[in-house]
Amino acid sequence: MLGAVHPVLMTKHSDLLNQIETKLKKELFKYVVNSLLRNVFFLELVNDDISSTKMETRWKTKESRGKKQEAFDNSDPRFSTFDECQKIFDNLLLKLTSKEVTTEHIELLKLYKKFSLLPYELPLDYKETNAGKIHTLENFVWVWD
Repeated sequence: MLGAVHPVLMTKHSDLLNQIETKLKKELFKYVVNSLLRNVFFLELVNDDISSTKMETRWKTKESRGKKQEAFDNSDPRFSTFDECQKIFDNLLLKLTSKEVTTEHIELLKLYKKFSLLPYELPLDYKETNAGKIHTLENFVWVWD
């Protein structure tokens, strides 16, 4: 799934991504962009046996989610439209190019890459976790402290 989304976003954001790649260097850049794509556009739904997870888009698709897959629709706080995910992604990329991102922030990203528990972990979080919808532009942010 990431493979299908990746080229489209890379083309749309080529200037921003070139700036970020220069700032982060190639290997860290690849980790950060792939992790951003995963965190912004996808989520993991758990099967009924809680023995595995399946990556799915944050918006409802016509494709079947499988008989034993966790139910997921627009009533779920993690649900988000593609357009909202696009806005979140755009915003997070812009923040990475800003002067607010310091050497310490880049070092933190390196630590996440080196020691993360998940292969896509980044210092991202929701400001409010009790909101009706949590995956929104205003609520999904970099956490540098």
